[in-house]
Amino acid sequence: MAILKFILIVIIGSIILGIISGSPDHPKKNEQHYSKATPIDDDITEMPLSPKETKTREKALYEKVRKLPAANIEGNLKLYKELVKLNPSKKLYKDKVAHYKNKLKMKKFDENIYNEASNCFVDTEVLLERSLRDPDSYDRIKWGYWQDQKGEVKIWIKYRARNGFGGYSFGKIVTACDYRGRLKFLRSE
Repeated sequence: MAILKFILIVIIGSIILGIISGSPDHPKKNEQHYSKATPIDDDITEMPLSPKETKTREKALYEKVRKLPAANIEGNLKLYKELVKLNPSKKLYKDKVAHYKNKLKMKKFDENIYNEASNCFVDTEVLLERSLRDPDSYDRIKWGYWQDQKGEVKIWIKYRARNGFGGYSFGKIVTACDYRGRLKFLRSE
């Protein structure tokens, strides 16, 4: 008799669960349930921080930015922009944002100049080796580049090579490249 009651309870329970799980109001076990967004959900914006929370957040960000190396330009810029949002009246934060924006521009500018100089450097070195009496003796010591007021990239190479008497002599060559990376002149010093 007890077994019969148990079986009856299990069957009734299964039927009830089947009815509940099959109803459209309840998602099935493996289905995902998405709620519809209401207009109120779309209007939710970030709540403004209290003055105490703002001060705490500002202090934490300032400590974080102080530990960041100055060479990390993007990281510093991002943190100082956040600090300006928290405290727009603080001149230090505004100055730092301007400073790191300028550094970022200069970094990109220097990368472009370096790429131009690298391309021009290869051409300069090839011409230099061809002009030597003994090209196999060519040994580059140093090289560098700069950009003049006209926007031309100037390259210099300090080298040593075997001279006509069999000894080694030092030389320096300066070239200029236009904006396309073409050599404009070659000057030996």
